[in-house]
Amino acid sequence: MTININFNLPFNEAIQQMASRGVVLPEVYYGQLQGIHRQLAFSIANITKVDQLQSVLDSLTTHLKDGGTFAQWQKAVDVKALGLPKHRLDNIFRTNIQQAYNHGHWQQALANQATHGYLMYDAINDSRTRPSHRANDGIIRKIDDPIWKRIWFSRSVYRCRCRLISLTEKQAIARSANDQGLYKTATEDPLRDKAWDDVDVFHEDFLQVGIDKAIASRLANPKVNPVLKSAFNNTISDLPNMKIIALEGFSTVQKALSELAVKKPEWFSSGFNGIHAVANGEFFAANHNGTIYFSDAVDGLTGFKPATNLMSAFEKSATNSVISFNEEYAVETLWHELMHTRALHDGFDNKNLAAAVEGIHQWLSRRTYQQLIAESRLAAPIHQNSIINGGFSYQAEVYNFSKLLTILGVQSADVVDEIEKIWLSGMTAREAKMQVAGLLAAKSQIKDSRINKALSYLSVDSSDFSAKTKQIVSY
Repeated sequence: MTININFNLPFNEAIQQMASRGVVLPEVYYGQLQGIHRQLAFSIANITKVDQLQSVLDSLTTHLKDGGTFAQWQKAVDVKALGLPKHRLDNIFRTNIQQAYNHGHWQQALANQATHGYLMYDAINDSRTRPSHRANDGIIRKIDDPIWKRIWFSRSVYRCRCRLISLTEKQAIARSANDQGLYKTATEDPLRDKAWDDVDVFHEDFLQVGIDKAIASRLANPKVNPVLKSAFNNTISDLPNMKIIALEGFSTVQKALSELAVKKPEWFSSGFNGIHAVANGEFFAANHNGTIYFSDAVDGLTGFKPATNLMSAFEKSATNSVISFNEEYAVETLWHELMHTRALHDGFDNKNLAAAVEGIHQWLSRRTYQQLIAESRLAAPIHQNSIINGGFSYQAEVYNFSKLLTILGVQSADVVDEIEKIWLSGMTAREAKMQVAGLLAAKSQIKDSRINKALSYLSVDSSDFSAKTKQIVSY
């Protein structure tokens, strides 16, 4: 049976949505706007010229009108002038184009609701689909049902590819049986933007809101568990220089993380495509496109085997056994990666910025990984003080950040919750660093510009850092 989607009209609605958005500077967009206001505005992090922002918005509008690919758009003069890396341009392009498409689709669905008065939630259902979005796949309701406010319009999630399909009443009934379609229970997305709660879904202004549109086709069999599927691959396509190791017993970790992804989808902002032990000694752990990689042999570090230690930590949880320092540190390492997937920091445009962000990130991870322990039913943390003071990674950066707090007279316990909120708010790396500086300035009465400068030296020798920092804050 063919379903009439009714989305084959010219996309004048999408073009109008793109063209009508107002240009604002990044500090306004990220610092003041929320929910619907962000959807009606346009900005690019770290771009501080209004005319440049307007030129890029105009180029997107023209591209939407005339058609073309991302490869063509990124070659435009105004786009090249931004000087941004390809991955950021790709995000700007796809986020804004998809947003406009979905606005157009929603307008057209409203125009045809007299004959097609029902909507069906359609998720891509591949390995990158978020568990809460997969759970809503196939749900059907009338177009004016308040449920769409909760599971569709209220979403503010990075690169979601779900869509809504228009149906007639006959088509809606035909797709509804055995707890499916009209009888399926909705699952609300924990990542939705709370600022939408007070918005009337069918208010005229609300119709200008762009929601992510799914352009991609189904890429995989939705019946195959992504963890099981990825576990049988011998190579990793995203990182071809790494090999998955067949570590006996590591399925315990894979199963635990799969269950955690369903339970806490907000911790997996890019979806979850499995966790693997790999033969690469250059790092403890890494994540890429929803996949987490754990090394089983760290170069230059005797005794710590992240993948094996993480596996034994999960195995011991079943018998309530006490875990070792290395096992607990492997759990903290996993939390460190999950925090990265949640923070979604970009804009690491220089070495000092990267060092500052990783140092603060590691400092925060060591103080909050008990959240992962609680949700995963792991053994209670008994080595946290030792991990806080003597963890293996980013030793200089973490020590120097703690030293900065001491120099400023700020207690770690007084700022950890506030730093966590800043860290997980979706800012770029540079913005997060500046916000932390502002927080510490408010606590210490030292100018934020001085603290921000001190944060740029986190990777230097600790004695040099103390001397530099004292000089900076007392200047």
